[in-house]
Amino acid sequence: SDTRNIIMLVLIIDRLIGVKMFLVDLVYKADISIVEKFTPEHRAWLDEQYKAGHFMFSGPKKPRTGGIIIAKMNSLEDLQTLLANDPFAKNQ
Repeated sequence: SDTRNIIMLVLIIDRLIGVKMFLVDLVYKADISIVEKFTPEHRAWLDEQYKAGHFMFSGPKKPRTGGIIIAKMNSLEDLQTLLANDPFAKNQ
């Protein structure tokens, strides 16, 4: 079950030195007013993931229905644990 209330589509797109690449397709489940309330926290969290080397790309969809993240992680389980700490996931 998806405890984050975000639908996540994870596709392994490549292997790079034993690290898997994942495409994460996030779909907002909450009203956009709730999403906007937590956007600054979400962006700070994204910055932390870039600094840690976990994320290679991220951005919102247009229309604003969610976002896309390209991540490099050791496993799907590690990615799911990381994504569970996203402020959007915690507050939707």
